[in-house]
Amino acid sequence: MKTLREQMIQQMQLKGYSQRTINTYILCIRLLSRYYGLSPDLITTDQIRSYIEYCLIERKLSKAWLNQIISALKILYVEILKREWNRLDIPRPRREKKLPFILSREEVKKILNAHTNIKHRALLMIIYSSGLRLSEARHLKISDIDSSRMLIHIEQAKGYKDRYTILSPVSLQLLRVYWKTYKPKYWLFENKDGKPVPETTIQKILKNALEKTGYSDVFYAKIG
Repeated sequence: MKTLREQMIQQMQLKGYSQRTINTYILCIRLLSRYYGLSPDLITTDQIRSYIEYCLIERKLSKAWLNQIISALKILYVEILKREWNRLDIPRPRREKKLPFILSREEVKKILNAHTNIKHRALLMIIYSSGLRLSEARHLKISDIDSSRMLIHIEQAKGYKDRYTILSPVSLQLLRVYWKTYKPKYWLFENKDGKPVPETTIQKILKNALEKTGYSDVFYAKIG
C-alpha cells in the first residue's frame, strides 16, 4: 500500500501539477508533520489553524506561502484522506496587494546593455521585451521565433496553455547576431551539452547585470 506521501505525489501527477509545485506541496506537509511530530493524518483542524497562525505571526511567512500550505493540506485531506473541508475552519489569508515595480526607460537600457556577452544580452532582452517568464525563455526553441509575423510561440505556458507574444524588431536584430555567433541547434538558449540553459543561470545573469549597473540595492529594496 502506498504511503500518504506517495499517494499525494501520484494524485498531483495525475492532475498535471508541475514538479516544482509537487515538491513545494510535499515540503509543506512534511514541515507541518515535523512541527507536531505526528503523521499528517493524525493532525486535527485546530492544530492546523495553530500552525498557520505560528507561520504567519512568529515565522512571518508570506501570505502567498501560507496559501500554498493550505492548498497542499486540501489535496491531502480532501483528495487522499477523503475528509470534509470547511474553508471557514481554515481560512486563506488575503493576498497582499502591491504596486508593480516599474523600472525607468534609462534603468532598463543600462541593465540590458550591462553584459558584453551577446548571449546574456539576448536573453535579458527577449525576457524583457516579450514579457516572458524565466521558464518560458529557457524553453524557447529556434522554431518558436516567427520573424515573418514578429511573434514568439510559447508552448505550455502557465496553466499548460500555448500562447503568442510579441517579438520586437530590436530583439530580432539582437537574436540574429546571437544566432550567427553561437549557432544553437534546437533550443534557442542552450548549454554546451545542448540542454536548455538552467533557470538559475538566467537569475545569475540578471543579478550580475544589476550589480554592474549599480541598481542591485535599489531593485531588491523596491521588490522586497
